[in-house]
Amino acid sequence: MGSADGGSQLPIISIAPYWDSQSANTTEREAVSKALHAACVEYGFFYLDISQCVDLAEPEELARLAREFFALPQAEKDKIALKHQDFARGYQRLKENVTNGKADNHEGIDFYRPVENPDKSRPLWGENQWPTVLGFQTKYEKWIEKMKKLGMILMEAMAYGLGMNPEEWRDLRAQVDDSFWVMRIIGYPSLPDDHDGFSCGAHNLLYADPTKSALQVFLRKRGHTPITADGLPDEHGGEEGLWMNADPIPGCIVCNIGEMWEIWTNGLYKSTLHRVVHRGTNYRIPFFFEPNFAARIAPLPVVMRALAEKGDTPNEVYKPIVYGEFLMKKVGSNFSSAQFHVSSLRHVLLMPIYMSLHGQVNALTRRLFHRHRLLSHHPLWRAFVARTMSYEASLSKLPQPLKDLVANAHADTGRTDTDKQEVVSWIDKVAAGNVVKSENLSDLESTLVPRTYIVSNYLTAADVALYGALHPTLSQLQPAQYYATPATSRYFDHIQTLPSVRAAAQALSPAFSTVPFDFESAPKVERKQEPPKKKEKVPKAVDQTAAGEKPEVAAKSKENASRPPKEKKEKKEKEKKKDAIAQDGGKKGKGDAGGGTASAEDTGEPVPSMIDLRVGRIVDVKKHPDADSLYIEQIDLGEETGPRTVVSGLVNYIPIEEMRDKYLVAICNLKPATMRGVKSFAMVLAATSKDGKEGGIELIQPPPDSKPGERVYFEGPEYENAQPVSQLNPKKKIFETIQPGFTTLDTREAAWINPGTKSVHRIRTKDGVCVAPTFIGASLS
Repeated sequence: MGSADGGSQLPIISIAPYWDSQSANTTEREAVSKALHAACVEYGFFYLDISQCVDLAEPEELARLAREFFALPQAEKDKIALKHQDFARGYQRLKENVTNGKADNHEGIDFYRPVENPDKSRPLWGENQWPTVLGFQTKYEKWIEKMKKLGMILMEAMAYGLGMNPEEWRDLRAQVDDSFWVMRIIGYPSLPDDHDGFSCGAHNLLYADPTKSALQVFLRKRGHTPITADGLPDEHGGEEGLWMNADPIPGCIVCNIGEMWEIWTNGLYKSTLHRVVHRGTNYRIPFFFEPNFAARIAPLPVVMRALAEKGDTPNEVYKPIVYGEFLMKKVGSNFSSAQFHVSSLRHVLLMPIYMSLHGQVNALTRRLFHRHRLLSHHPLWRAFVARTMSYEASLSKLPQPLKDLVANAHADTGRTDTDKQEVVSWIDKVAAGNVVKSENLSDLESTLVPRTYIVSNYLTAADVALYGALHPTLSQLQPAQYYATPATSRYFDHIQTLPSVRAAAQALSPAFSTVPFDFESAPKVERKQEPPKKKEKVPKAVDQTAAGEKPEVAAKSKENASRPPKEKKEKKEKEKKKDAIAQDGGKKGKGDAGGGTASAEDTGEPVPSMIDLRVGRIVDVKKHPDADSLYIEQIDLGEETGPRTVVSGLVNYIPIEEMRDKYLVAICNLKPATMRGVKSFAMVLAATSKDGKEGGIELIQPPPDSKPGERVYFEGPEYENAQPVSQLNPKKKIFETIQPGFTTLDTREAAWINPGTKSVHRIRTKDGVCVAPTFIGASLS
């Protein structure tokens, strides 16, 4: 087989110094990073030794489970077919995938990162479909977590190999800390004798075979003519170079860089052509570690700085892209033309497990649209193409720089078909120009009076377009003029202060500079007080005794008449009792819910140990009948009085299905507060994305196997054994003083950082630390 010397020449690099952060020294890490950098520049491929990081028996178990699934009857496998979800997640039959216009000789199952508010009518936005094979989902989900960790570690090592400082690495990490990962489980049957030997031909998407000469890498080198053998076609496109084998090495994975790394390094790291020869029956599980869906990918400052220091002026600077936006546009364009475009996917291969590192924008698209012959006539996809093209057409009508403002804000284009249509409609109105003219502001005012956003209850591209179009008019108004349209002024000010909009506006400064509003001096609106309603006289009850009724009957009637007040009184007493329990810290609870000792006093400076945190479990949840954004939960906190009623504003952030039976951390000694007529006796501890509420909200999770009522405390000798106060005094603002220090660390662990000493105190139970599901650098409240 064609190679430089008949064997593999790819470098082998151990990731152990980065995997074990406690024992590795700086010198060892620097050596790993330098080796990775050299391999990326010279080869674009390398072996990664992970034998010290992963139990090598685990991949074998995953392969066994895959084999068991693919051996099932076809009808059983079809129960999780792509068509049952978003045509991206689920099972595809043999030869449903297409590469270079040719059907791939394998079957598989595709999984993607779970999304909030899944909607199978949206591409990539459905739910994963898991086989019913015993242990399948549990073991694969465990593997996914390991691959996510490995992907992040490798990103860090490569970042330092480029010469990044810690702050630059944090910025890059923020682009991948919520990876839109993909995992595939692929079954390869034996090929027929007349087959050309490829399950996938030369491409940048790697499908591997654990046999020698199965994976071949094309290394570009001038003066070398590629050698082909075994009747394999010439697939290097006439370039000079070498086809070299990358044979499997036990305990190693084969990595190659991708498109996103090409953009990040402005072409310093380039992808490498490779191909797979497949002969026997086998099973593979590739994992693709993607950027965040909303990540903005652009050449990294460290690369551009290095080029400048060398005096090198790049011929071309790669244009920034937004990962999810680019992906969805690619999806729309591929379908609208009904053509298949070979994409350049780069990833990492673990023998027998693969893993992918960045640059998989086209990869996702390609996997979706390998199936274009099956999907191009499907009404769901045709509808998606129509919506995508409609939005793009509307966006193109906007003048500059308004068009760039909308594009750079990366706002939602609508989560439902109705919302999508309304977003397009509003952008068309803005583009026409009439809606924002000063003479039409009174009509817009009427529209905005009851609304926070112009479409639904979340920020969309329509809001950004309307804000930008209003800017020239509102920026010129005097207070007396914008006081005349309070709803429009309030709406404009709200939109302009949102982080994503502010960032997009600042990039186009001074076109969309912040407009100051003096709402404090606004004249008060006088409202006429409604006249008091006249109380209707209630007729006195007739004395049945006087009417000749027997005394015992009359007594019974009086008892019945007095029952409602009695029940009302009992209910009031019960409410008081529950209130008292909340106020004394729940000391009557079971377990270690209240600490079992007298509550501390709230004297002196506020400290975090004054806050009563406990493990809770939602036993019931429903939407508030009088507030669209509120849930009413019944939370078990291990108290004899039963679950507490808690009201939380999470409807727009966490689906009700994810709230049910959820374990969480509750703040139990706040003063009970009435929210839209329902008294709330605690507050759930939630993490808000560092990008603000637009980035999402997650519940802080206690360690596995926690029990309702278990004490949650702050690490540190001064806090661990301290008792919380029975009830936080609102006037002393104890919680408000402590809360700004609440955050999630790079490990997603919840913690309080002392603003004075900068010491870190993790939030934990006796069994472990509480964490956010995905957020890093989030604020807690």
